[in-house]
Amino acid sequence: MVRGTAVELLTVIYNNFMPECFSIPFEKHSGFLLRVMRNPVEFKVPMKNYLNTDSGFTLVEVLVSLAILLLFLPAVASMLTGSQLLASLSKHKTEAAYVAQQLIETERQNINAFFTAPIGPLTAGQSYVIGPSTVVLDTKGNYSSSTNYFNGVSVITVTPSVYTNASGVQTTSTTTDHFVVTIYWTEQITKAKVQMNETYAADIINDPMLN
Repeated sequence: MVRGTAVELLTVIYNNFMPECFSIPFEKHSGFLLRVMRNPVEFKVPMKNYLNTDSGFTLVEVLVSLAILLLFLPAVASMLTGSQLLASLSKHKTEAAYVAQQLIETERQNINAFFTAPIGPLTAGQSYVIGPSTVVLDTKGNYSSSTNYFNGVSVITVTPSVYTNASGVQTTSTTTDHFVVTIYWTEQITKAKVQMNETYAADIINDPMLN
């Protein structure tokens, strides 16, 4: 069974890969192939030299390929740069919203100060501003800072809350203040620097049990 399998394999090899000078049906040269199988070194056939050929790329083809590469490479580089800047903007907006919420929670703990002197209580038309104060939006450095931080500016504006009563009349609350936190920063968008901002607002009631 093994011999038959080997002969079948040699038949395929012989009929498909042997040089044309040996392209005679296998049945007439089975003895020859068995000799090849026993001593293959004796019947080595020189391989073709594929290195010394004229196949390859012409100078015109190479120049055209380089021209196409140079044409599209700046566009690809610009897309990559734009993608990186948009990712940076998204990160800073997320961090700005988080910082604004943290500032709101800080003021929530100190809400009583806005209903006692010297700050409050605030009346209709009055406002109290906290800031501007520096806040950190990134910790990896950036285009506009020589330090290791990317900073923004926070401004908190406090006004008395206004609500509509059952009669449809707007009334100024004496127990609740309206806090608006705005974070400003400068973002690099393509080739220009753009002033960005993120705002977070909340009404905080002057009740120690709720804060």
